[in-house]
Amino acid sequence: MRVKGQKIMVAVFLSELFFMFANGDVGFELDAYTVVIDEHPSPGIGLDILAAVDTNSPANITFSIGDANFLGGVVVLANRTSVRNVFTIRLFVGPNVTNSTFDYEERQRVVILIDATNNIGESATVPVNIQLRDINDNAPMFPLAIRVNVSENTAVGEIVATLEATDRDSGFNALITYGHVTQSDVFMVHDDGVVTLLQQLDYETQRQYQITVNATDLGMPRMSSTGEVSIMVTDFNDQNPVFESLLYEVEVFENLTVGSEILQVSAYDGDRGINDTILYAIAGGSDAFMIDEST
Repeated sequence: MRVKGQKIMVAVFLSELFFMFANGDVGFELDAYTVVIDEHPSPGIGLDILAAVDTNSPANITFSIGDANFLGGVVVLANRTSVRNVFTIRLFVGPNVTNSTFDYEERQRVVILIDATNNIGESATVPVNIQLRDINDNAPMFPLAIRVNVSENTAVGEIVATLEATDRDSGFNALITYGHVTQSDVFMVHDDGVVTLLQQLDYETQRQYQITVNATDLGMPRMSSTGEVSIMVTDFNDQNPVFESLLYEVEVFENLTVGSEILQVSAYDGDRGINDTILYAIAGGSDAFMIDEST
């Protein structure tokens, strides 16, 4: 005789076909059972398994968990259904279960053993696979420091950075959208994490920007976190050297020794680094004079 199992809705569901046995030994109909439960279940929540047990004395069958300490002192209750050898076995999550025991990010499956014993000591053991289902219990996280270098000659509209946050959850719970915490007139943060330039940068005016961004996952409820992005403007050689004076005049004696210094000119450059290094040269005029290119 074949008995069709029903879908049990408690904290999980199981739908299986079960079979009646007529032998004298104790034995489970299936080699293993599977239940599905959200990660981090509350203590006391029950997991139901509908199981057919091969025995001639179903009233004398007792059930126990193979490792009573594993689930924090789990309680096993078995109620015989209207069918003689089919039991509803309920496992209760114990009060001492740690968060890591049923943490999907640590493991996706927990295996326990259930023992069935009759009144003359005959027993059988079956594994129960508790499949964990991910819930949205982790917020996206940014790296501790986000630093980007952008040249001042970057064109408006160009991409200057791409944000990347990580989420320990899975599937839809790990999908992330990005945005500003406070709006910026200089940079645009798009939903996909791309940061583009809204207005021209000028190294000589402002050399650093700090923007606060957020990352939000698509799970329910949504979880988010913020991050700080330091954008460093790098110099581009866009400044011409300028002499400190528009006109230099000097009088010299006609008997001055060759090689004598007669004038010091000076110029400055608004750029920085190698871009503000100035070399001097005589552009035209008399061959009677020379200038040191560095000083």
